[in-house]
Amino acid sequence: MNTNNYFLKQIANFFFSENIYHKVKLYKIISDFKFGKPYEISPILSHLIKDTDIILDIGANMGQFACRFNGIVSDPGHVYSFEPVSFNYFCLIRMKKLLRLNNTTCYKYAISDKDGLDSIKIPIFSHNLIVGTQSSLGINEDWKNYREENIVVRSIDSIVKELNIPKVDFIKSDTEGNEINVLEGGYITITTNLPTLYLEINFKNDHLKKYYDLGYIPFHYLNKKIERIKDFQKGDLFLIHTSKIKTIGVITF
Repeated sequence: MNTNNYFLKQIANFFFSENIYHKVKLYKIISDFKFGKPYEISPILSHLIKDTDIILDIGANMGQFACRFNGIVSDPGHVYSFEPVSFNYFCLIRMKKLLRLNNTTCYKYAISDKDGLDSIKIPIFSHNLIVGTQSSLGINEDWKNYREENIVVRSIDSIVKELNIPKVDFIKSDTEGNEINVLEGGYITITTNLPTLYLEINFKNDHLKKYYDLGYIPFHYLNKKIERIKDFQKGDLFLIHTSKIKTIGVITF
């Protein structure tokens, strides 16, 4: 947690109220996007996603990926963004309006393996720094303090059915440890569509065996390319089905 970014957050949080801090963060995200500043894997998104793809952006935060996804897809392609934390969601909606993200629809849901109600835990660190990006349905043992917010929980399969989403091509999930439940709640969608999966999880997780058995292969973002994982994983995990590997031109083995 003691990264340069964390200390910058502490400084900004010290000088601004919580609401102003979130607005400052939002406008920085928008500014970075408008000036073409890369964000995590953004340089290779156009290799992974086609303009007609339908994307599920799970754990959208303030829209760091939503704006970039939206810039790639066009009708009938679409982005469905899901963010349960209130201040993140309101910033996401604000970003959608300011950037005119017409190919994106936002929902104030947490995504898991069930439909219902739950509470999400939002950690509070030193100097009352609230870090919404680390919000979780579970409690991290490293947290000394947190606040809770009641939320609506949905599964991928129920949402796809309810919204009559015709297909799903790409799923990005950043849910602070809830990735397996996200996958389980979307198992029908995944087995039907075989979307590319971008997950915050280690490729050795035992629960992923059923997806490897389906024909998924693990990759990571290394040296500005998507490379097949051999002995170690750098960064987040991509699961790409064998039937779709040839359509992605940046992969090396």
